[in-house]
Amino acid sequence: MKKNPILWGAVLLCGMALSGCQQPEPSGQPQELPVPTVLTVSITQPTRTEIVAGENPHPIYWENGDWIVVHFDTDPEATEMHYYALTSGAGTTEGTFEWQNWDDTLPATYNSLVAGYSAMYVSFTENAELVLEAHSEIFMGLENVSDFPMHGSANAGDPLAFHCGFGLVHVAVTGNVTISRLAIDTAPQSGQEIAGQFKIALDTYETTFLQPGPASTNQYEIVWSGKQNVTLSDTPVDFYGVMPDGTYNAGTTFTFTLSDGSTIVKTTQQPFTVSRAQILNLPPLDIVQ
Repeated sequence: MKKNPILWGAVLLCGMALSGCQQPEPSGQPQELPVPTVLTVSITQPTRTEIVAGENPHPIYWENGDWIVVHFDTDPEATEMHYYALTSGAGTTEGTFEWQNWDDTLPATYNSLVAGYSAMYVSFTENAELVLEAHSEIFMGLENVSDFPMHGSANAGDPLAFHCGFGLVHVAVTGNVTISRLAIDTAPQSGQEIAGQFKIALDTYETTFLQPGPASTNQYEIVWSGKQNVTLSDTPVDFYGVMPDGTYNAGTTFTFTLSDGSTIVKTTQQPFTVSRAQILNLPPLDIVQ
């Protein structure tokens, strides 16, 4: 997928609250309507798309190449999914998505729907529970954050808005060494899952770990592994990782792999809390030899 830069400013001391963290608005009684082949979807949570500087709250835009997955309550199989691609609205907060007929059949009518983004990381359980995957990648630079997990649900005929059950952690790194890899690992301290497939509670946005996924085989670790090594200096290099919301009471471990294959390990036992739709600034790290 095409990636546009994210430019998030006005950082608060403990993180930056982004727009649209409100709870879902209650809707009326479900009604049975024909299944739409075209959906209009708004964004109320941060994603990987461009944010215009100087506006507060920052608008968040759809971009060309975006796909969503939709499940209708009348689908014959609880795990059935339908793919919708963005056809208009790139560069705005409201996009039009059109059904792509990939040998699937839409039901004739529906009462409600559930949808997820990005399409390649969405699935449903046998009980029709939405599953999103937070893949185990750390991004160097906020402009490179991609495929930020989002979801939405709506009764037939109601507006469809996407929300987020995940947050971002940020660590600024300085030093005098050259690194080829950075891993954030919760297993030694808390053993809390930070990557993999998570069930999403549609009413509260709560995330519950389900299992590792194709893009996240180690549920306790997220990793940056650059195509090129990075030489650290007094100018901070910013790393960002998508993590489920929650309190990590025992801290975490940062493992830096140097260009010669040796490692430097930094461990913090200080608790920290990741909140939905916010960036949490972890203490900066200075990696020196």
